[in-house]
Amino acid sequence: MQCLKQIERLHRIHRLIQQESTGSAASFAEHLHMSPRQLGTYMEVLRDMGAPITFCSIIKSYKYNLPVKFDFELRLFVSDKLVYSLD
Repeated sequence: MQCLKQIERLHRIHRLIQQESTGSAASFAEHLHMSPRQLGTYMEVLRDMGAPITFCSIIKSYKYNLPVKFDFELRLFVSDKLVYSLD
């Protein structure tokens, strides 16, 4: 389920950027349990999608320069019962 893991990571990265609580690239990667290079790849994916991501040295966090909303909705229903949701 590599694809699902990647979607979950993109969603988590997006939320932390939106909250402006990432810290430096090294600490952000460590917090996400990935290498700085892996984080860079995910950040590039978000930028390729059009996300205006920059690093603010004043708040020491990555942030969006403009309001951004990503809809990462992934839900699995079995017999009309929700069994998985990406929140």
